[in-house]
Amino acid sequence: NKEDIDKEDITYDTGLECICPKCGHEKIYKAGVLACLGFNCNGCSTGFSYPNRFLNSLLKEMKNNNLIKDYELEKTIGNKRYDGYIPFFEIIIEMHGEQHYKQSGWGKDIEEEQENDKYKKKLAEEYNIQKDKYIEINCGKSDFTFIKNNILNSNLNKIFDLSSINWDKI
Repeated sequence: NKEDIDKEDITYDTGLECICPKCGHEKIYKAGVLACLGFNCNGCSTGFSYPNRFLNSLLKEMKNNNLIKDYELEKTIGNKRYDGYIPFFEIIIEMHGEQHYKQSGWGKDIEEEQENDKYKKKLAEEYNIQKDKYIEINCGKSDFTFIKNNILNSNLNKIFDLSSINWDKI
């Protein structure tokens, strides 16, 4: 709300809560990042991969069911980013696209990608993320049913009861 903001108090690092006018997704941006890059919605923007938009929608549904009070898409530990993070439960979720399982022709080669995955997992453990709370979802096919089934067969479904999720909203 513009009336609540005192421009004198805003610095580059000031967190501003933004709401997507298209889908209602809420995201906190640093003022400087918002000024330089503008708003990019994790919920409906095509600038994010299908698996990450899927995860964002799932976490939003879980939040609506009062299972999760707070979440972030993209958690940074050390110098690595993670796809999803649920702070209250200290859960990291990685949505692994096809490039994690076979040579995809873009980005890193398969060996580099898998070494990076191992490093990120080890780094998370060093930051006291329990092994069962480091959840890797196979999103090798950007297909709703494929990703949903892999989520339902993951530790995420063991930690949370996902039976009440309205999958049609995802």
